[in-house]
Formats: sequence, structure tokens, C-alpha cells
Amino acid sequence: MLERLRIGQPALSAIVCLMLACPAAASCQVEPSTQTNTAINGPVGTAINPLKVSSGIMAGRLIDREMPVYPASEGPYKSGAVVLRATITPEGKVYKLVVISCHDSIRKRALEAVQHWTYKPYQLNGTAVWVQTTITIHLDFGV
Repeated sequence: MLERLRIGQPALSAIVCLMLACPAAASCQVEPSTQTNTAINGPVGTAINPLKVSSGIMAGRLIDREMPVYPASEGPYKSGAVVLRATITPEGKVYKLVVISCHDSIRKRALEAVQHWTYKPYQLNGTAVWVQTTITIHLDFGV
């Protein structure tokens, strides 16, 4: 039995077949996909295909940030990290936030605060582009 795996990057042609995914591992062949990321999602740096930029780079481009406020009267809150996937517009505004991980008691206020953050626009070849990054906020309530 011949199994063919399609992958997005020809450079990944040395992929190893796992026994669970490919019972006939000895006869697996890798066939590079003819489609590129651009063909599937549109040009990199657009709203539908934002450029992936590391959290460290984007943290250095942060111009204005509002930290979440947690009134004691509404607590207790659970300390921990809020991890978000953010899409940033070419103007540097937060467009979309998706919670990757976070305790329920701190989620709402963290999302409200980060929605107001502003970044220095990220440029690709001299043009400001849409960016996707990860934001992590560590909160310690001393509990």
C-alpha cells in the first residue's frame, strides 16, 4: 500500500512517517504541495493572512498599553498568565483577540485592557502590514 502525504513546504520533504498515521511506513512517500500559503490565504500581511511576528519583537513596538484593573471588591482572583493571540492592524491597533489560555476570573478585564493597546506599525518592504502575535500578561494577586 502506497501512502502519499501532502505538505505545504518542499523543504519538509524529509518528513518522518509515524506508525500511527501511516501503517505502511516503509512505503510512504512525500509529495510537496503545489499550493503556497499565498495561494491559499492571500498575500502575507493582509487582514486575511497577517504576518506572524514574535511576541518579543512586538513587545518592543508597544507604544501605549493599559493594564487590566481588578477591583478587590470583585475578587478573589486567581494569579496566572493570560495568553492571547492578537491581530494588529497596519495602523498599530488591536483588531482581534483570541484567548489561548487564561483563568476565567481574569479573562474579561484582560481582554478589555489589551483591546486598547497601540503598537508602532510593523512594516514589510516599507509598507505597514497586518500582524499576528502572541501577548502574555503575568498577573500575581499574592494569593
